[in-house]
Amino acid sequence: MGRFFRDLKVIGDKGSKEFEGVLLDSGASFSVIRHDVAKDLCTITPFFDERGNAMEKRVPLPDGEHDIIATGTCTFQTSIDGRIVRDDAWVVDKLKKGFIVGMHTLQEGKIKLVHAKEEEGGDRVELGELDTPEIW
Repeated sequence: MGRFFRDLKVIGDKGSKEFEGVLLDSGASFSVIRHDVAKDLCTITPFFDERGNAMEKRVPLPDGEHDIIATGTCTFQTSIDGRIVRDDAWVVDKLKKGFIVGMHTLQEGKIKLVHAKEEEGGDRVELGELDTPEIW
């Protein structure tokens, strides 16, 4: 199976940042951004429990043995293969790369990662039909 990487400009309410080789990760439920990057890019909104207290969320990694801790979200906008997407990334402290695009973001933009053999056209990104027209 192939891996999908893109150079992306990510925009938040505090600024923007160019990322090289961002992983489009079909195995990640949500997009994630490292805290030190997020604080310069966006206002971080904490997660809250039912009493309104700030809380952390444990995010299990695919190995089943390790977790990362998410402390809140960062609203962002980017363009993937010409499709503008806006979503929230979970803010985490430990992340090798500064930003990873997860399935929720891809689904919001009707972006499909197609793993295919060379004779079937090879791995590719397909843009689906939007339910509503893009307004930005």
